[in-house]
Amino acid sequence: MEGRPLQQWEGRAVSEWQRAWRIPELHIFESISSTSDHVRDRAIAGAAAGTAAIADAQSAGRGRNGRSWSDAPRKSVLLSVLLRAEPFVVDPSTMPLRVGLAAARAIESVAGVRVLLKWPNDLLLADARKIAGILCEGATAQEGPWLVAGIGINVNQVEADFPPELRQHASSLRMAGARVDRPALIGALLDALRPFAIQPPPLDQPALEGLAHRDALAGHLISIDDEPAGTARGIAPDGSLIVESAAGSRRVRNGTVRRINRAPAPPSQAREGSPCS
Repeated sequence: MEGRPLQQWEGRAVSEWQRAWRIPELHIFESISSTSDHVRDRAIAGAAAGTAAIADAQSAGRGRNGRSWSDAPRKSVLLSVLLRAEPFVVDPSTMPLRVGLAAARAIESVAGVRVLLKWPNDLLLADARKIAGILCEGATAQEGPWLVAGIGINVNQVEADFPPELRQHASSLRMAGARVDRPALIGALLDALRPFAIQPPPLDQPALEGLAHRDALAGHLISIDDEPAGTARGIAPDGSLIVESAAGSRRVRNGTVRRINRAPAPPSQAREGSPCS
């Protein structure tokens, strides 16, 4: 039945995974509407930072702006983690970038494939097809400020597992040639997110350099909300996207961004500056 926690998962008791991953609370489901909704409920109930939920399938997984998240049962990593801070001094709007960078590094360490980041919350392979998405949702409540980091990663899908309309745009680690053990990947993700649980790291120079190294949009013509916008020129220290057009440079904080071309455009003299300025 949907929403009933499992006692055994991937050959081990859930309590064993909890100890192995060194987290205070773990819930694993065969199927659930949303792992993030479950962790949000645990946050409201006062659960400790680092509390996590995993599902083999979701019936109402979602992405940014309310979009649905498509997954094939037992072929994805569907993970949500509770983050807390006292005080929560990090701008929540930058958290998808911070979590995305940590997730990219974790995936690379386990799968051995290069992972790019598409502002603000998508993870792509080198061929620009999406393999993962990040959704961060938070609140300031009586129990203290909290944020739920939701991560969905396509691990073992083949092309037929995706709806026809997504097959040109979606991929998986298996399709990239990597055979990945889901528990090992989850362990790497939880290790990468451990510093976030109490005090998320800043979007500092090393983080900006990491983002610039993996920036899937930099140098490409882009559209924002289906309107041509100019050329992406990197990520600013406040987490916004730098966009250059004939009208000059501007910083974008919201909108659906898509690449128009595949060949990067050279910078002009009017460029605002490097992503790490």
